[in-house]
Amino acid sequence: MLWITRTGCPWRDLPSEFPNWRSVYTRWRRWVQRRVWAQVLAWLAEDHDREAYAVDATYVRVHAHGTRARGGYAAQAVGRSRGGLTSKVHLLTDALGYPVRFVVTGGERNDVTQAPALLPPGQGAQVLCDRGYDADWWRDRLRAAGHQPVVPGRQACEAAHCEGIRASCPSSCRGLVPSGHPVTPAAMIVGWSAIPRGAGSTSELGFLSISS
Repeated sequence: MLWITRTGCPWRDLPSEFPNWRSVYTRWRRWVQRRVWAQVLAWLAEDHDREAYAVDATYVRVHAHGTRARGGYAAQAVGRSRGGLTSKVHLLTDALGYPVRFVVTGGERNDVTQAPALLPPGQGAQVLCDRGYDADWWRDRLRAAGHQPVVPGRQACEAAHCEGIRASCPSSCRGLVPSGHPVTPAAMIVGWSAIPRGAGSTSELGFLSISS
């Protein structure tokens, strides 16, 4: 299983020194269905750096073999965006860039819509987001949870009617997150096709857990 995750190759290409690929895949699928990998990630994530967090999302293109996902696109976290059929991984990382939580949706979903599911644990941490999370309700949610939002405003917020909002939240604007630069851990973790072939397939989403 770890070799498949590391290489991203098809199950049928599992080298002969390993058990039969069907047996390995069947075990993998059962562990995904029983949420074994999710429990492993949750256990590993308990001991993380709580000084700061980063929230980001990245696209994963659906392979041609996944265009007819069983159960329909909605059931397999596949959606249609400007890039075609894609899945989107929404990720919360700690101060060292290690994953803490993630959510997988169709690629058409807006980043900030999944932010509540990624609300950092504890209190008193800085939470870095890019402009895709520029929403007053999200900043209020973070403050209510005891965190400090660091979210740059969109270009439209340069207008005078937005200055009051920006002035009330100086730490969430102006250069603290580089313009147009997404928080990188999400892209680092899944950018190499961590959801191989049938992107969005329920049996493949477990790759996110152990590839993290």
